[in-house]
Amino acid sequence: KNKRAKSEPPGNKKDKEVQKAGGKLQSQAASFLMRLFYAARYARFDLLKAINALSSFVAFWDDMCDKRLYKLMSHVKSTLHYRQFGWIGDDEAHLAPHTYADADFAGCPRTLRSTSGIQINMEGPKSCFPLAARSVRQTCVSFSTPEAEIVSLNLAYRTLSLPALEIWDVVLPAGYKSVFHEDNSAAIQVIKTGKNPTMRHIGRTHGINIQFLHEFLGNPKPNHNIHVKYTDSEFMVADIHTKAFTSKDKWEHATMLCNVCDRTKFVDRVQYHKWYFGKEKDNLHNMILCELTARACKAADKGDLNLLDICNQEIRTRTRT
Repeated sequence: KNKRAKSEPPGNKKDKEVQKAGGKLQSQAASFLMRLFYAARYARFDLLKAINALSSFVAFWDDMCDKRLYKLMSHVKSTLHYRQFGWIGDDEAHLAPHTYADADFAGCPRTLRSTSGIQINMEGPKSCFPLAARSVRQTCVSFSTPEAEIVSLNLAYRTLSLPALEIWDVVLPAGYKSVFHEDNSAAIQVIKTGKNPTMRHIGRTHGINIQFLHEFLGNPKPNHNIHVKYTDSEFMVADIHTKAFTSKDKWEHATMLCNVCDRTKFVDRVQYHKWYFGKEKDNLHNMILCELTARACKAADKGDLNLLDICNQEIRTRTRT
């Protein structure tokens, strides 16, 4: 008698019988989803999460997936007038790459795995241009929201921020600062301190090195270009890549944040960005000055004169601006 365990999705016997029979569109589902995905990753970032969620059910396709695919196609048809847009109104000195990382918690109903959402924009006081976005289901189950957020943060830094440094060093002027946005304060604290007593398993389950993130993101040297910044969930651009929305107002707000909306709302999006960037610019400036001052004090205590001179010079430069 064969006693090998079968990797069947959870559910009662009736659900398994339906899944075994498959939906009517199972044979064409992969083709439909890949056609949508080809267009979404270029010009409709708001569709990435829905496509990613359905793609994970290709091997377990049932009649409910048929209904979800039909609803997705209907949404695409009803929003053909939507456009993804960006604008650049600043010179190179006032532009900076902004990376947004977010995650849900146990969002997949079949596997209870979380979804990582990532988006990188080129932003400035008068600029906001989306460059790339990803919506990826995590490789294993996360046991807390901070753990899921750290996995998303690691994916964004490793696959988007680090590779992009090669081109930013050529296109942008020397001394540019890249901003990394995260909306979970517990995850930011783990990255900044490098201490992770409650998630020691994350190195084996997810393959994440906390010390690596601490060295390059949480405690960067003055010549490092990337700085981690807390961003409220209301302004998190990557939120749309992690979960579904049941509220129309929240959905429209999320799509506008990722620069996908009706052409008639383009002016509203530009004005909103101008208001938000002016508000956050002062907060970011003060935060960087506080970090530089703290590093200068540590350098003075340790007697590191070279680091102290670098920090003082950077503080004087930012104080003038």
